[in-house]
Amino acid sequence: MADLALAPEGGTRPEETGEERRPVLELAGIEKHFGPVHALKAVNLELFPGEILGLVGENGAGKSTLMSVAAGSLLPDAGTVTIAGQRMDGSDPEASRSAGLAIVYQDPALIPDLRVDENCYLGVPEKQRPKFAGLAAWSRSLTAAFSSENPLPPAVPVRDLQPDKRFVLEISKALAGNPKVVILDEPTEHLSKDDVEILLATVRRLAEQGCAVVYISHRIHEVKRIAHRIAVLRDGAIKDTFPADQKTDREIVNLVAGKHLAALFPEKRKPTGESETAVVVQDFVGENFSVQELALHRGEIVGLAGIEGQGQRDFLRALAGLGKARGRLSVGEREVPLGKPWKSAEHGIAFVPNDRHGEGIFTSMPILANLTARTLPKFSRASIVDLKQEVAAAQNLRAVLGIKMSSLDAPIESLSGGNQQKVVMARSLASEPTLLLADEPTQGVDVGARLEIYEILRSTADSGGTALVLSSDAMELSGLCDRVVVFSRGQVAAELEGEELTEKAITHAVLTSTTTRSVAAATERSRARRFLTGDYFPAAILAVASLVLGAVAASQNEFYLTAFNLNSLLMLFAGYAFVAMAQQVVMMTGGIDLSVGPLAGLMVVVASFVLPASLSSYGGLAVGILVLCLIGLATGAANWALIEFTKIPPVIGTLITFTLLQGISLVLRPEPGGAINGNLLVWLEASAGFVPLAAVAAVVLGLGLEFALRRTAWGLRLRAVGSRPAGAKRLGIRIRWTLLTAYVAASGIVVLAALVLMTQTGSGDASAGISYTLPSITAVVLAGASVFGGRGSFVGALTGALLIQQLNTVTVFLALDEAWQHYLLGGLTILAAGFYSRLRSKA
Repeated sequence: MADLALAPEGGTRPEETGEERRPVLELAGIEKHFGPVHALKAVNLELFPGEILGLVGENGAGKSTLMSVAAGSLLPDAGTVTIAGQRMDGSDPEASRSAGLAIVYQDPALIPDLRVDENCYLGVPEKQRPKFAGLAAWSRSLTAAFSSENPLPPAVPVRDLQPDKRFVLEISKALAGNPKVVILDEPTEHLSKDDVEILLATVRRLAEQGCAVVYISHRIHEVKRIAHRIAVLRDGAIKDTFPADQKTDREIVNLVAGKHLAALFPEKRKPTGESETAVVVQDFVGENFSVQELALHRGEIVGLAGIEGQGQRDFLRALAGLGKARGRLSVGEREVPLGKPWKSAEHGIAFVPNDRHGEGIFTSMPILANLTARTLPKFSRASIVDLKQEVAAAQNLRAVLGIKMSSLDAPIESLSGGNQQKVVMARSLASEPTLLLADEPTQGVDVGARLEIYEILRSTADSGGTALVLSSDAMELSGLCDRVVVFSRGQVAAELEGEELTEKAITHAVLTSTTTRSVAAATERSRARRFLTGDYFPAAILAVASLVLGAVAASQNEFYLTAFNLNSLLMLFAGYAFVAMAQQVVMMTGGIDLSVGPLAGLMVVVASFVLPASLSSYGGLAVGILVLCLIGLATGAANWALIEFTKIPPVIGTLITFTLLQGISLVLRPEPGGAINGNLLVWLEASAGFVPLAAVAAVVLGLGLEFALRRTAWGLRLRAVGSRPAGAKRLGIRIRWTLLTAYVAASGIVVLAALVLMTQTGSGDASAGISYTLPSITAVVLAGASVFGGRGSFVGALTGALLIQQLNTVTVFLALDEAWQHYLLGGLTILAAGFYSRLRSKA
């Protein structure tokens, strides 16, 4: 192996320590195929303590795949991974992390519906996790140690963070575990200039302390600045490894591309006097910007620069109709309605977002659909798509941008990050826009692809279009743009063009045009706003609605507030509450359990046999209840196994169980009969005053489950799996085990619902539990739970169950037709789902 270069900026060569050089990370003979694609070809790589290895290569070369294998999140077809002398067996991120390896993915392994501090908690090995009581303070200390700004607020959900703040969080939690090996995959793509400097200083400090670092980046000058050695990966194989100071930037670029590349930027347009105005912005004001007037010309590429948070990104998004604004925006002779992205698209405006995963790609759709989503009308007649034309257009876009893929039908997530970025860019360009708005268009793209994107942008301008490009790279702006507009405090502070448009001039203008750096608005949401978009606001609304309904009923009927009625209401509430909480457990994982109703009914039927009226011993009662518990646990395990091993959707799997359980109940009790033990029913109906103990038990269980959901590792795993399964897997969460516990817990809770149901039937009735299934779903949806998983609360499930029973009771006391129960409940469910969705999307 070649000798290591001197450490950057005065660092120490690892071999100068005098210690025996044993690799802390060793990859031997790594092979990986994805279908016909040979992604990794017998890759051998060693990394030593205190060494910084720069890993460079084109998009799709296999860099991220190789590091995913090293981190245990991807199983290789052949080869071995050894970390700190421990050979890793199989794909196990937690084992790799425990051995001392931390990784910062290009697509951060964050859980969007979990808070900042909760993501930090899951992001470190179990033995290094703090107690929940000190979680917030611990989280602040982690992010404060890295970020150039204030620490990230611990209580803010990750979904509310801007992309750069997500990377601050990802890097902070990766470094929190004092790792022996750190892998940084494109760590600076989303970071501000100040945070980049902090990161580089942190990497040097880690190396000085003996930590080994793999630094992956397309920014060659950055890699040379930080690395001891550089390894070039091309077409899945290591092509060369050399000391960082041995080759020039140009030589490395050519080695990465496998060919000699011309100039990095296309030739700019030549000034021809006055240009035709294409876009005019006047008195354009939004939340974080105010632009009095700005004109863009045909054939022009205009850059937007400024320190992060100065309003340039908000301005760009408002032009695309994605942010609130007032004022005037004209494209050609037509004025564009503001705040309506579809209208912006109709007027020839296309937008390339910087948040590729959040806004750029459709993760559940294939590459073909992602490429042609904006241009489907071109291939459609009477809304029927001509597949041949669509495929031909997609193949053309693929060729123009050099997108590496196995096929157009492959999932978009099978592509490397850079190739995903090319797809996003290609989709916008396919519409032949009059105004192209590009937010960090070359983010995560290799040097060869950058040149292709620059050529496309220049071609768009040369053909009469206009491009507005936001970039944090001053060299990119100076080399690509005809003019650069610098933002400060939401306003245009400077314009540079002609000979004054240089990298140095842009940097100087950016640094001197502002004395205050804004903090991203999304990380400073007020507590009130977080409450409105959080999981407890729906519960508060339902509680108030229940009280209002009760007050109306009490005002119209004097019997509503009698002890007998309140006792009956709360007893029925207890049954709904238990099945709602059972449903909530499963829905937190992104699943659903349609079998809760028939399961409760089956237990009532079985109870008529194992808990008969003739039973007198306590031991017999205990055995009977144990039988019910075993039925519940077995049903939960069966639901999980059916879904997990057949890979059918939960709604289908539990519908099968629904049918089977109902059939068994009818076989056992074709007709209602078989009295249930009277002593047991008396105990189940016990009350403290007019409050049934069953209702008290439901509330206590709900509060206990809520505590577990927010303050235990099991609860965090449950929410993580529902919020983002891929991210949960990268964090080492055992998804199968988590899903098993969810389905078994849900069926276990149904046992309690069945006990309440027995007090209503008194005997075995096969149809008794059917009415529980839909209310269990309705209650959690009313309470704001997401049917996709990750969001919801058990407090909400309780208030949802209370509202359902309150509606049933109030309609009776108001002498309304029974159909009104369904009208009101259905209407409220639709209104609630729409209201919560709109409220959260506006946040």
